[in-house]
Amino acid sequence: MDRQKEEAALVKRVSSHDADAFNELMLRFLPMIERYTFRLCRSTEITEDVVQETFLRLWQGADRYDPAKATLSTWLHRIAHNLCMDLFRKHQRLSPLPDDWEGELSDSTVNGTDNANTPQSAFEQHRKTAQVAEALDALPERQRSVLLLSYFQGFSNQEIGTIHDLSIAAVESLLARARRNLTKRLL
Repeated sequence: MDRQKEEAALVKRVSSHDADAFNELMLRFLPMIERYTFRLCRSTEITEDVVQETFLRLWQGADRYDPAKATLSTWLHRIAHNLCMDLFRKHQRLSPLPDDWEGELSDSTVNGTDNANTPQSAFEQHRKTAQVAEALDALPERQRSVLLLSYFQGFSNQEIGTIHDLSIAAVESLLARARRNLTKRLL
């Protein structure tokens, strides 16, 4: 059985309130939903709330999931994204980046290698990571979200379109604007 069919079968079991199936899906998807939400919201407390609400919605609304429309990963990311956007609208914009954002970002960004062999290179890596984090934070939420989904979460443009309810052309345009704005802020 391929992964998507297996996940659809687990969701069907969740719709019957099968706790074992729910736990299996949480083990699979919790880390990626946490990473995405934290990178988007930049707050541990908000991340915990959004992730909890995302999985609560899976538990309560599993019967609304349609595997013909989206993968489970895409569906869960869309729920988390919408919850974050609701918070952004409610609070205009969340607080500045906490210190742990930089460490989180540096784990995944600098060429996938450990460049911190010397104090000088560690300092330089930290400085660059802080600049990227600040530049990402300055982007509008939608632009930041598509960059995070594409580069950090590994979603295709089609999947990002499903999460944001956009056409592929609109996603490509949004990604291009986001890259251009990020580059301007980094230069």
